[in-house]
Amino acid sequence: MATLGERIRQLRDEKNLKQTDLAKALGVDSNTVSKWELGTQNPSPENTAMLAEMFDVPLAYLGGSSDDRSFPEVSDELGAATAEEDEQEYLKHMVKLFRDLSPEGQKFIKITLSAVWENEKFEREIRGQQND
Repeated sequence: MATLGERIRQLRDEKNLKQTDLAKALGVDSNTVSKWELGTQNPSPENTAMLAEMFDVPLAYLGGSSDDRSFPEVSDELGAATAEEDEQEYLKHMVKLFRDLSPEGQKFIKITLSAVWENEKFEREIRGQQND
């Protein structure tokens, strides 16, 4: 299987991004991205989560421990809750689920939300550059 660095390069190439583009989106130096791809340095957990989100791949695929790009099926319980409850009730439900998580689980959710936000920001920037 591929290494983390090989996967970063592969996924970056698939998106036709330069190292400088990826570095800018993540708020790191392009030399840092180069080091990740060469395997001489690993991204922080936050940057790893952001990379997985940006490239829409599971962390296991990004890290090279799996060749499967598909995400595991998620229980339909939350989908049913959103259909049956109004927005306030749904938000209360989500806050309760978050509070019931371990500190590590809460940290992962925070990192993931940050990565999603950064990915959407990055996608808007890319679309803006393509329209120029």
